Parts: sequence; C-alpha cells; structure tokens
Amino acid sequence: MEQLKLYTIEIVISIIGGLILLIIQQKFSLTWVKAILFIVGILIIVLLVYLVQMMIKIRSLGIVNILNSQIEGPGSTKVFMQKANQEVCFVGIAASKWINEEEEFENMIRRICGHQSGKIRFLLLSPDSDAAHRLNVASRKEGELSIQDKINNSLKRITEIVDKLDNEAANINYAQNFKIKLYSQMPVYRLTLIDHSSAYFSFYRLNNDGKKLKQLQIQSEKIHSKQSNNIYNALAEYFENIWESTESVDYNFN
Repeated sequence: MEQLKLYTIEIVISIIGGLILLIIQQKFSLTWVKAILFIVGILIIVLLVYLVQMMIKIRSLGIVNILNSQIEGPGSTKVFMQKANQEVCFVGIAASKWINEEEEFENMIRRICGHQSGKIRFLLLSPDSDAAHRLNVASRKEGELSIQDKINNSLKRITEIVDKLDNEAANINYAQNFKIKLYSQMPVYRLTLIDHSSAYFSFYRLNNDGKKLKQLQIQSEKIHSKQSNNIYNALAEYFENIWESTESVDYNFN
C-alpha cells in the first residue's frame, strides 16, 4: 500500500511536469528561452522522479525515519520505554541511558514483565572482556568512569530495581521475564527492538554520547513476504544470533 502511494505520487509529478512544459512552450516565444526552460523543466522532472524512486526503495527496506539523537526527541531511550508494552530487545554497551531514566525504566519493567508473556532482554558488553578494555583505552576521558565501571554500575542498578519490584509484588517474578546476557565481541551496532514492530539501529562512534548520533527507525511488515526487502527481520535475527551464541553468558540477578 505504501509503495502504491509513492508510485501514484511519481505519476502525478510526471503529469504536472508535462503540463509545466506545455505552459512554457505556449507562453515563451523566444526560441533560446524556450530551449533553456525546456531543459530546466526536464531536469526538474527527472530529479523529482529520482527522489520518489529513492523514497520507494528506502521504504521497501522498512526505513521510516532517520532520527538525529539517541538522547533527545523521538529517538531517545525514554521514548522507547514509553512506547514498549510487550517486549524489548536491546544490544548495547552499558545500558546507561536506560538507567538514567529510572522512573520510566521501572514503569516499563512493571508494564512488560508484570504479565507472563512480557519479555525484556538486554545484551550488554562483558566488563571483563578484552573489548571493554580496548574501548576504555580508546575512549575514556580524564575524570570519567571506565567502561567497566559503567557496565558494572548498570548491572548493579538493574538488579536493585528488579529486586525492589519483586519484593513489592509477591505474586510476580519480574526477574523471570527480564533477562541479561553479556557478550565479548567489540560492539559495532546499537539496536533496540520494540514489540515486534519497530527497530532503532545505529553504529557506535568513539567519544560520542549519542546526542548527535543518528539512528534509523525501521518498521516491521504487517504481512511477511519471502520477496520482501524489509530489514527488520534481519536485525531481529542479528539479535537472536548474539543471544543464542555460546559466547554470550547469562547474568544472574542473584
């Protein structure tokens, strides 16, 4: 349906372009003026058609937006937590942005893990890994916590929050539906999957806190097709591959 809309726009642009060229031919009598305007008109039409075709290709991948920040606006972790109702899958380094919004984080855990089918899964970098050590050497600023300390602090705080929620509700085991695994490879991507419907994907960059780090918003298909170019499923598979890897180690809340 989305592609049909874009094709319709392309056809309308072509028709409008033809009308513009017709008006140019009728209104201007000087041959050289007509020739220049005709060429300009053709170039405009070609450019517009090209842009529409690019939009069609981008939309076919499932990309619906390019967000300018991971801290502010619709690409912020706070907005992710507010959106999620059924499942969150996250691949990152230390989950600091999640922990920094503690009230929203708690509300998300209650909302998702409070029912049996809800599920939260975090893949975080192992603080004992060689990758964490190399990242620390490459990106740590003077007076800043080490990567290892940031990861350990997040793990400790998540454990405290989950324990607190478990103690508040004796009949709900939040830890059962909130799982964390630690991976050891060098992190390249930051990925958040929400409710089997949206993915937020970006590359890591050294010395970038995420305020100006762009990320792609990808929408899953409502009807799956074998010939689909949508990349949501590939990203979900990427998460599952790391999650199921023998190198990913379970984190024990106890």
